Amino acid sequence: MTASGNSTREKLLSAALDLFSVKGYEAATVDEIAGSVGMKGPNIYNYFKGKKGLFMEISSIFETSYKEQVRLEADPSEFIRDAEDLKRFSMDQLKYTVSDDNIRKLRRIVTIEQFGNEYLKAQATEHQYTNIMKLFTGIMAGLIKQGAIKEEDPEQLALMFAAPVSMLIQLYDREPERKEEVLKKAEAHIDLFIQTYFI
Repeated sequence: MTASGNSTREKLLSAALDLFSVKGYEAATVDEIAGSVGMKGPNIYNYFKGKKGLFMEISSIFETSYKEQVRLEADPSEFIRDAEDLKRFSMDQLKYTVSDDNIRKLRRIVTIEQFGNEYLKAQATEHQYTNIMKLFTGIMAGLIKQGAIKEEDPEQLALMFAAPVSMLIQLYDREPERKEEVLKKAEAHIDLFIQTYFI
């Protein structure tokens, strides 16, 4: 999962991520994960607290990098002041989202399991709705305050801005060969939003 990917722990994490994203968390077994790296199932317990421990470690690794990349902890008014900043930031986030294969695998796991696993249901809501709405509501509120965008409900602006992009990401997850089409459609949407709402 890191650049070297050589340690047994890293191999197990990578194998688990691959299997979970294909079969789902519930269907993948400890024996399958261990077998894919040439070991017996019980040996996983030397490295992790079972399948759940593996998944929690995977989740933790990507949670940290995701928050840094998406800048969830930052004040959006510090880095988005105009239409150009909004477009650059949004396209950078989208390119990261569709180019990082591990992030795509995590979305796939959550999609598969969100209706049967309460933890993954909560993760789906947090990552696919709550975090996005919080981030873009803050961005829209900041742009309104700066006089860059029409004065509308910032939460509604965030929803109007982010929902079509989320829909395109779902399309990409199902059909990754359409990546360039997804990026072009998202950019066209962002351009139209800017043309419609920026002063």
